Amino acid sequence: MQNTNYKSSIPSPFQARQRLDPVQQAVQANVEKFTLEISVEEDKETALLLKHLPGPVIAYKCTVSKGSQVLGIGRGNAILSKINKWVDRSVRYTFNASLIDSIIQSVKALDVLYLKDNTDSPAQETNEIDYATDKQKSYLRELINTNIRDESKRKYWEGQINMLTKDEASEKIQSFVGNNY
Repeated sequence: MQNTNYKSSIPSPFQARQRLDPVQQAVQANVEKFTLEISVEEDKETALLLKHLPGPVIAYKCTVSKGSQVLGIGRGNAILSKINKWVDRSVRYTFNASLIDSIIQSVKALDVLYLKDNTDSPAQETNEIDYATDKQKSYLRELINTNIRDESKRKYWEGQINMLTKDEASEKIQSFVGNNY
């Protein structure tokens, strides 16, 4: 007996192809393996700002990177005292807090990178950072020098100026002018 049931192993181009539903397409678009680098260091800047508090300060800064791009920077700190006297526990808690904070910050950056990679046209890109103008920076420096007496805090704020966006600089100026600091 001869088998006359033939099935082609090559699908016909005229046959309807199965399409994934939109939800499944969105799920598949987010399935990816990430290789991230995490580096943790002692946060001497924060420790210096908190040196006026009684007790030793423990502070970490954790940076998450994807290749050469920094995605997020997280911080964690603790102060040893009678209430918080367990050194090992405080150190691990602070370390983990900086790690968690950096991961949270990194997720925001990954969203921006995802949107950048999935835009249909260059006109839709929104990842351009609009940094503060020189006029805003200059005015902020004046306000910082006038309003902040503590030298370590003043240096910290001055170090932040070049990283501010126009909106952030405007908010800082308003907080200094309105004496909300």
